[in-house]
Amino acid sequence: DVDVAAVEALQLRRRVARGLAETVADKATAQCLDRANEHQDEETGYVGYVADRFDGSREWCAVWANYVKNPRKKTIDFPESAGAFAAELPKQVLSAAVAMRARRTAVDVHSELCANELMAVTGAGILAVDLLSLPPLSKTTKGWTVKPRSPLTDAIERVRYPIPRPDDDDDDDASTAATPAVRISHAIPANLALVDPRPRVAWWDELNQTWTEDGVSDVDVDVVDADTRRLSFSTIVLERFALVQSRVAMFPYRSWHVRPAPTGSNAGASDSSRNVIVSVETNCPALAQTPVELEVGDGWARLANADDLPAPTFVALREMRDVRLPPKALLAELSRRGVHLTPEDRDARYLAVGAGSNEGSNEDGSNEDGSNENGSNEYGEQTGAGMATKDLANERAACEDVGIIAPGYFVHSTRWCARPPFGTGDSVVRVAEVRDVHLTDAVDVRKIFTNEHDPREWRPDRYDWGMKTLLRNERGCAFVDVKDSYVTLDDSLEVIVRDGRGERVGAKAVRARMIEGTRDGGAIPAPTYYPDARSA
Repeated sequence: DVDVAAVEALQLRRRVARGLAETVADKATAQCLDRANEHQDEETGYVGYVADRFDGSREWCAVWANYVKNPRKKTIDFPESAGAFAAELPKQVLSAAVAMRARRTAVDVHSELCANELMAVTGAGILAVDLLSLPPLSKTTKGWTVKPRSPLTDAIERVRYPIPRPDDDDDDDASTAATPAVRISHAIPANLALVDPRPRVAWWDELNQTWTEDGVSDVDVDVVDADTRRLSFSTIVLERFALVQSRVAMFPYRSWHVRPAPTGSNAGASDSSRNVIVSVETNCPALAQTPVELEVGDGWARLANADDLPAPTFVALREMRDVRLPPKALLAELSRRGVHLTPEDRDARYLAVGAGSNEGSNEDGSNEDGSNENGSNEYGEQTGAGMATKDLANERAACEDVGIIAPGYFVHSTRWCARPPFGTGDSVVRVAEVRDVHLTDAVDVRKIFTNEHDPREWRPDRYDWGMKTLLRNERGCAFVDVKDSYVTLDDSLEVIVRDGRGERVGAKAVRARMIEGTRDGGAIPAPTYYPDARSA
């Protein structure tokens, strides 16, 4: 169950905690720069760095101060323990009395606030790069040390980039001159699955609350070794940077199904007969038609088909094949690595009904809005006008229904769930009873739901086991005549869906069924509702 208030409170506490951590880091940086002459490398300008790998998050902070002002030293490089951070600095930085601080953190408090569809791939970290004013240093004369006190002794002062010149206000050419780019690179883990055809880096625009790629160019990811990649990019702004992707790169799902896990699967539990496989065919071009499959047991889940995901993009996920985590933790870990499978209500406006199918497309495979056959551009960003979200109570009830029957039934999505006459209070799935525990592979599921035979047509000599379509709304569960093979649905279905809801109760419901039924020679029978899927 999702406690919205608790989630919002937790997110607020995370932002407050991150803000406090930023304050502590700023004060530590100020004190470090205030005493830079005590531990600065005069040749390189390095003041120091701090690295923390205790939990594998690879957080680090590196500080460089330009007290020396050596214009021939155009590149600063920090060791691998400081993220192998490097920056190629333009002349205006090398000739200014400034410091540069680079901090890599593993916590993303921005994407949850983001007003566009971008999100940070948090496995690559959030890199904050700042130019800072230099405090006056102490001087030693005749055995006496004179230490100036200034506001910069205990606090930092950020310098805007490009660095403004004193005569910029009077110089007409200054406003039109191109800003020299800073080339930045640092190490990122190799266990990421970058689903975009080209890597993308964005910076956090605090004013507009968005990740934006304006001013960032020439993004590359190079292989360093088996455990490390190197992310490089050029930028004319210095802010908080992240490797980003679209939150809806995987959505809307092309299809999904739930089936019993095969007997003797890698369950790690005493009874694997109640484990299920949740299979999701996403809208991500990098996955093509390969689904992402999770095996779910009692309080745990694992990536069941890690070895089957396409190479080289998803090779890094193969190390997760035997990793069992609580379901929510597993989804969070996949999202951290770049496989984001958990849509939010705010994502609906970026999606379109039918995206991912070939219905309504042009002869060249593109859709009428100019997007490709996936309903998206090359980065997976959707170009649709938006989708309606299902009622939360209905979602929960439908998920409970699936969980109740999943060990003994195949449950499959239907393309009609997001189309009229079904609304936000209706969920529709296709179900088929498992009649042979040895025939529960994905191929078996595909055959059953491709044929869509009625269970009454089932014969022992035929492979197909038959299927039904289950409707769930606030009245309960009922069977309806809906198949994906239907081009259109019968008009009587709208009467059935609305029966007993709103004004369609009592005599009005009977009258509506009779009026619609007279066209076919008889009144439409009232739908039979059951409390849950097991009862149906």
